[in-house]
Amino acid sequence: MHKGYEFDATSQYPSAMIKEMPIGNPTLINKPSLKDVFNDDLLWFVNAEVYYHHTKMPPIPVRTDKGLTHPIGFFNCNVSGVELKHAVQECGAKFLDIH
Repeated sequence: MHKGYEFDATSQYPSAMIKEMPIGNPTLINKPSLKDVFNDDLLWFVNAEVYYHHTKMPPIPVRTDKGLTHPIGFFNCNVSGVELKHAVQECGAKFLDIH
């Protein structure tokens, strides 16, 4: 084996999520509708209540005092539109409410 570098790609995601996002002039939408939530023209982040059944790898990461976890069952999370759409449409998660 040749000399090389090793990168921890798993830690890039949580590290990137604590940085400022390049979103221009954001517009606050209080209590968005489901139409707003799944609108591909909007980039958004929301605190959502989600239900996800048992699986080997739940799709939504949640940071806790003990570190990053991927919960199952009922939980609240700060999530982007892309993540929530994927969880609902591809992984069977249930989007319950926005807080």
